[in-house]
Amino acid sequence: RSRLPTLRPAGLMVAMKLSDPALTGTASAAFTSIGPPSPLTRAQRVRRFGVDCGEGLEWAAGWEPGGEYVKQLVVKNVTTKAMKLRYKLPKSKYFSMAFPETVQLMPGLSHSMPVSFRPIKLEEYDDCVQFWNEKGSFVVPVRAWIPKVSTCVPESLDFGFCPVKETAVKTFAISNPGEVPVSFSWTCDGPFTLTPSVGTLAPGAAASITARFMPKDASVSVAQCVCDIPEHQPHVMRVGGIGKYPFLSSSVEIVDCGSVLTGAVARTEFKLSNKSLVYARFTIARRERDVAPAFSLTPTSGVVPPDGDLMLSLVYHPTATGTYTREHYDVSTPGGNVLTIEAVGEAVGPVVELSKASVNFGDVPIELPRRTVGRVLEIFNRSAVPVPFQLHGVEPNGIFAVSPTSGVLPAGLSGFVNLHFSPDEPGNYYKRVHVLFANRAPLVIDVLGTGYTDKRRPMTLALKDVRGYLARERRGLHLLSPEDLEARAAARREAVASGQEPEEEEEVARDDGAAAAEREVMQAVFRGSSSAESALHFDEEYLDFGACSRLRVGEPRTVRLFNRTSGKLVVYWVVPGGYADGGARDKEGPAFSVSPATAELLPHSSATFRVQFRPRSDQQYFCQRLECVASFKSMRSFRLVTPDSMTPPWTLALTAHGHTFPAVGEQFASKPRLSHRTLTFPACHAGDTTYQTISLANEGDTPMHFAIAPDPAGIFAVVPPIGVVPPGAIQMLALRFSPREVAPYQCSLCIVLNHSPASQLRLQLLGAGARASLHMAHGGRLFMPTTCVGASSRASIRLTNPSRLPIAYEWDLTGRGDELLAVSPAAGVLQGHESVDAVWTFAPTSPTQHLLKVPCLVSALDDAGGGASHDIVRQLLTVSGAGSSGNIRAEPEMLHFGPVLVGQSHRRQLALVNSSAVDLFYEVTFERTANSAMEEPGEGERVGCSK
Repeated sequence: RSRLPTLRPAGLMVAMKLSDPALTGTASAAFTSIGPPSPLTRAQRVRRFGVDCGEGLEWAAGWEPGGEYVKQLVVKNVTTKAMKLRYKLPKSKYFSMAFPETVQLMPGLSHSMPVSFRPIKLEEYDDCVQFWNEKGSFVVPVRAWIPKVSTCVPESLDFGFCPVKETAVKTFAISNPGEVPVSFSWTCDGPFTLTPSVGTLAPGAAASITARFMPKDASVSVAQCVCDIPEHQPHVMRVGGIGKYPFLSSSVEIVDCGSVLTGAVARTEFKLSNKSLVYARFTIARRERDVAPAFSLTPTSGVVPPDGDLMLSLVYHPTATGTYTREHYDVSTPGGNVLTIEAVGEAVGPVVELSKASVNFGDVPIELPRRTVGRVLEIFNRSAVPVPFQLHGVEPNGIFAVSPTSGVLPAGLSGFVNLHFSPDEPGNYYKRVHVLFANRAPLVIDVLGTGYTDKRRPMTLALKDVRGYLARERRGLHLLSPEDLEARAAARREAVASGQEPEEEEEVARDDGAAAAEREVMQAVFRGSSSAESALHFDEEYLDFGACSRLRVGEPRTVRLFNRTSGKLVVYWVVPGGYADGGARDKEGPAFSVSPATAELLPHSSATFRVQFRPRSDQQYFCQRLECVASFKSMRSFRLVTPDSMTPPWTLALTAHGHTFPAVGEQFASKPRLSHRTLTFPACHAGDTTYQTISLANEGDTPMHFAIAPDPAGIFAVVPPIGVVPPGAIQMLALRFSPREVAPYQCSLCIVLNHSPASQLRLQLLGAGARASLHMAHGGRLFMPTTCVGASSRASIRLTNPSRLPIAYEWDLTGRGDELLAVSPAAGVLQGHESVDAVWTFAPTSPTQHLLKVPCLVSALDDAGGGASHDIVRQLLTVSGAGSSGNIRAEPEMLHFGPVLVGQSHRRQLALVNSSAVDLFYEVTFERTANSAMEEPGEGERVGCSK
């Protein structure tokens, strides 16, 4: 039985015919006539036709005309049924394939078809291969590309907020996705810059471009940056940014560290805040450059984030006692925001006290066995730091034996010094001992005693006798003989007996113990035993014997002693019986000798003495103080002395030193520690003197000899200039600065240790001479606002002390200035670099122009220790102002209330107009000009005024 075809809906029949063109040629021709279908994606082809052909065939750039390039077109059946595929050759003759045949594909199998590309020109080719199966028709593209120029550039770049005069940096990339190298060049307007501005990109490469934005002011900046590429359309990138000023503020304007112990450290922290929307980059610079800084501020640079804070640390480390430091630090940003931080501090010395101002041994008999009287001196350290000390100019085995002569006072504790008195010869003995401390003023203690025998008994020396002599010395009467003193006392008594005004009595000296002034004590330290101003003095104070041998006596040295008094003197030398800092043999006998041991000096004469060096051991440093005791001859017996003529003796120390090392041999290796390598003196008035003390420690286990070369200019001086520091001991050095002119001074002192030029220390000394001066703002001119006669106005002017020298000032308002002007403060004290605002009040008495020159008297502060008075500098301030008459009127001139209801208030406005050029003070009062006939006595309207 023949099988009949099944009838289906017409739409499906058409679809069947279109989807199976392999059945008849007529259907294929009909389909061809309507053109190929639109290209589908790979996923669409797989889903609708069950065939996977990839994305098609593409020949990338790199082919050349005239060549042949073959690729395989692979088709795969991704369904579960077998299918038949037919294809149509590409229309273009440049793509060729084998003759179209039906391809039978089983499920999951693929078939490769070679496609040849034969170009004849360098241009793009685009064609397709059309396929049919039972589900329909689809096309697979075949293309050939030529090299293309292509670049990718961002469309915009936003910097946001940026601090003024800072540079914001951003980076972006431009890429070349094309197949040929490209070159680029950027053009951009300020305040934007691009780097690199030119360059070349290889195919597929990218370049990083750095963009910078530096606004010059607080404004919005927008620019178009153009990237030009040859043979390609330029790219335009929009760039924008906003400039903002940073604003820095400090939690404090003045950082006052207060009084700090010299050598100690004070730390203070404060906050630096940025209240702006941009970060603030800052640097800190010290304004004053004249001396080494006493403050350190950290960090000195950094960045404060927007609306953020940063903690700054200020460290105050003073090195010179008595220095008042005021320094200014400028915190600045590139945008111009400047903040000034003022740092203030004062260096003070440690608080040290002596248990007594004097030690009086009283009468001590000279007998056998030898009698020794002892006393104890306690030194209190009231400070929180250890304090090195030394009893200057004393000999451990001298007239008054002292042990120890130096040491360190622990913080908050005390130390003890033992003093012993054992005289060899009858007489009075007195010595003023200077106690030097590190970083503070020295103290003094008077040590006295009397030795006697049964045959010779001098008058007992009392402390009042010492004070009386010191008072005469201050008045320049220390050269008087006992006879002169008796005559002056008799003249006073006669004047009193006759009822006449007696000659001024001698000044009673103040207590010269622990409260002695620094200047007076230091002057005595540097005066020593060779000052020509003293009553007695040597021609030289230090005798250097150099290298000597213990096997023979060295060459003697001579020293002359001058008597400047009006009396006859008896001189007695006290030579230590042994060298305390030497070995066992050195302690057995004296290392130095003086001849003659005693002598008499006539008034205003001199005597010569021979000093010899007799060492007892080798490889040893020797340094001793040979004490010369001199007194008036009449002081030898109490029968020749009266209370009016009693005069204490003088004790002068002659320092003798030498050593027993061979000339070519090596000496001890030194291990020193100097408390200051650089010392800056406080500001000093030209012609004055200031002092400091430092310490030199021997940290080795052998003695250390030191010698300090003097300053050739004589501006700086050191005492003692030579000496020996025992192992583990400390030597205090007193330093003096005496500027002659207003100028900075510096000197590098060389400290030679153990006679070795290779073992040296350098001490850098700095100081500045200054004079009192006052800097007035605005060139010393003050303009007062025009003021109404009868009223007053105010204006201020800043006064600054330009130097580090403390000054005192006072305004001298006399004559017309006293009538028209007033100032507050009228006088005051300005420390170094300190400023004050002087507020002036102007009250004119007439409507005229006033021009006044007001003198300001300026002077350096006189030292509390009795320093010389300084010259007063007269500086003028020019004050100009004008008085004017006021003019005021009322609008309206008459207020009419009209009929009013009794018991209620009624208001009208009155305007007061000031038509003058000055401010006016006014007061409104009321006066009755007429009474009503119906008004009862005592009644009246109540009128008030409110502003």
